[in-house]
Amino acid sequence: LGRLAPLGQLGVYMIGMTVPNMLRELLGQVSGSVLIPALSEANRPGGAGIPRAYAATRRVTLPTAVVATLASVVVAPVFFGNLYDSRYADAGWIGQLGALRLWFSYLQVTACSTLFAYGDARIWAISSGVATLITGIGCVMGFQLAGVAGLILGLALGTFAGYVVAVIQLERLELASVRPEIGYGLVAALPAIAVLGAERSGAELIPELIPGFRTLVCG
Repeated sequence: LGRLAPLGQLGVYMIGMTVPNMLRELLGQVSGSVLIPALSEANRPGGAGIPRAYAATRRVTLPTAVVATLASVVVAPVFFGNLYDSRYADAGWIGQLGALRLWFSYLQVTACSTLFAYGDARIWAISSGVATLITGIGCVMGFQLAGVAGLILGLALGTFAGYVVAVIQLERLELASVRPEIGYGLVAALPAIAVLGAERSGAELIPELIPGFRTLVCG
């Protein structure tokens, strides 16, 4: 983006992505404290318990990922609209769009972690390589077609491509099914679309909450 866009636009992008990136770090902490220990324990008898352990941990980590994704969509415009001046207005929708990459990043990391615990480290390297390639192509083409919004969609597309590589291997080894991720993804998408629709239709709820939010944050 630094080579494609003016410096000011790069600054707004970096600020806007702080919310989804912060939440992505939080999901990484959750996965590291819940998923990885459970998979490591399940792998000791030879890996037979990994499918059961992965299914059990997803009942905790997937709802957490849904909440984090929705938080990025809901919080970003209020956060940047109240704590930054009008020059950073675009940071709100950038944070919202960044929720796509946040969701797919969680799916990619958990799928690759499961394969790694099973002893298949090669897929993690392939997944990362595919994600990097598609991200590079997607970001450049996306920016040419739709500016910063297209670039963010390119990021999400690359992460999704890396996840697809991992999930195909999970299915092939019969370690997990993709159905829970699809179900939770729909659970996250429906309210996110509703929030975006309410904003675009000029809903008055958030403007009414702004003074109280500012008082709460700033005192």
